[in-house]
Amino acid sequence: RCPVCDDGRLSLKLGKFGAFVGCSNYPGCAFTRPFGAAAGGQDGEAALDGSSITERVSGFPRQLGTLADGQTVAVHQGPYGFYLQVGQVDPANPSEKPKRVSLPPNANAQTIDMAAAEQLLRLPRDVGLHPESKTMIIANVGRFGPYLKHEDKFVSLPKNEDLMAIGLNRAVVLLAEAAEKRAANQTILGQHPDGGDIVLQKSRFGRIVQWGKKRIRLNKTDPEPTFEAAIAMLTPAKASRAGSGKTGASKPATRKASAKSPAKAAAKSPRARTAKTAE
Repeated sequence: RCPVCDDGRLSLKLGKFGAFVGCSNYPGCAFTRPFGAAAGGQDGEAALDGSSITERVSGFPRQLGTLADGQTVAVHQGPYGFYLQVGQVDPANPSEKPKRVSLPPNANAQTIDMAAAEQLLRLPRDVGLHPESKTMIIANVGRFGPYLKHEDKFVSLPKNEDLMAIGLNRAVVLLAEAAEKRAANQTILGQHPDGGDIVLQKSRFGRIVQWGKKRIRLNKTDPEPTFEAAIAMLTPAKASRAGSGKTGASKPATRKASAKSPAKAAAKSPRARTAKTAE
């Protein structure tokens, strides 16, 4: 029996992220849980984390309490980990998701209480104005964990940092260290004709040529790009063809006029066919 709607039946389904247990009343009831592999392959046997599959399915969502506006808060388990959810999915509009906040790594889904949940639900949190740029530093938690955001830069927080307690001074230090690390792994190849630097970025995922928001990943076997090679990579294909010297004008999409002689045209006219039939 479904632990949410108490009316539907749970069944095993196969989706984009693997096997999961879902309610038969979907989309009226959106209860789903990832299906963990059992040690013996039987439902109810010990799973890899020591709990049974039945306990894992029925343990979440875990209700924490109710907000001042009457909406319930619960801990849910998704394909990317645990998260808080305010309210339920509206059966009349299942595409509109309720507010959700991922649990940071230092939060325990089994023991988190309503007070800690209310703090997380207030995210993103304003840490303070950066002393140099005078723009706000924001602390938040996402799919890959807690992070700081300053202007268009994102910095992941170390595991020993508390997302809810980090202050302005510490945030400025972490942003400065991240900027120094990025600068050490960057090489400015030159100025793009349309403005802005063309940068060669080196990271653990490989080398990237970047200009503004446009990014081109290089293969391991590619040589170090020159400024001219970077310009060629960043130039759209259509623009390259336009500048290759081929200036042939495109033909208009019009049907050619009929080149039939006046005698043939007159022979096929309705009056000519009527006269021939009369003969």
